[in-house]
Amino acid sequence: MYDELKLGDNEFNIKILYQNKPLDKVNVNLKVYKPNGEVVEYNSNKVNDKKNYSFNVTLSEKGEYGYVITYNIMTGGVTRTSKGSFAFN
Repeated sequence: MYDELKLGDNEFNIKILYQNKPLDKVNVNLKVYKPNGEVVEYNSNKVNDKKNYSFNVTLSEKGEYGYVITYNIMTGGVTRTSKGSFAFN
């Protein structure tokens, strides 16, 4: 279940799994594409108590947002990417 999005700060949680086990100390990058074309980038390599990488994302306007998550387990290792979008009405 997801919490409702709101104008202002929202907590986005990302879990990186390998063989159904959460990984920590992964370099995670989140790029958020705002409806006005602006791109905001967030980085983390620490998990919270629920084994999620947590990002404080500010939503400043309503509309269609895109995102790209990139991560790699070790510096110089393979970078994996996941992307999608969400509507904030």
